[in-house]
Amino acid sequence: MADNDELSSKGHLLALGRAGRAAAQGLAAAPTLGVEEEFLLLDPVSGQVVPAAPELLGRLDGASWAKGELMRFQVEAVTDICTSLGQLRAELATHRWAAAALAEPLGCLLVAAGTAPEGTSGLAHLTPSVRYLELARRSPSLLNGSGTCGCHVHVGVASRELGVQVLNRLRPWLPTLLALSSNSPLTGGGESGWASWRHRMQAPLADGPPAPGVPQRGRLRCGGRRPDPPEGGTG
Repeated sequence: MADNDELSSKGHLLALGRAGRAAAQGLAAAPTLGVEEEFLLLDPVSGQVVPAAPELLGRLDGASWAKGELMRFQVEAVTDICTSLGQLRAELATHRWAAAALAEPLGCLLVAAGTAPEGTSGLAHLTPSVRYLELARRSPSLLNGSGTCGCHVHVGVASRELGVQVLNRLRPWLPTLLALSSNSPLTGGGESGWASWRHRMQAPLADGPPAPGVPQRGRLRCGGRRPDPPEGGTG
């Protein structure tokens, strides 16, 4: 009987050991999160872009989370690599409050929008970094009118294989995600007719054929084109 008890005890310890290792592996493989948010600096009255990013970044005194962007009317806020949604939310809120508070004395608002509602002024506000100046030299027509903003969510997974599986399952939902995230309906001070004018501005950068299995019609509708009103309707 004692031998049976001893074997049972050892079996229990082995089971606990396996469970502990599995839990540790699960924690090690838990996805990590990071977000890059790009913002516009806009005049609160006219809605015109304000090239105040260098001054705003200077007032942040070299904060590692604050970055310049392609145009001097844009700023970017970058979180750390986060392990929980709570940590991510706290960092996003802190960065937004800090940047918005410093933008106000500079005569502008920090705005999370895909495009400037009044448009931009071409390359006049280009950030004079080596990288961006070289881009402008090589592809001036692509950069003319640039200055779109996005929110980039990065998710770290345990392996490349898992990453491929995630992307395969995410792909059918891309039109839905685009529709949910669209926030740039204005251009030139008026309605563009699109929920995401940013999508239309960036479409020339993706001039390849549609992905296999995605009909051309579906590809065009991903941009959030608002349906035309019925004949005789006011829409």
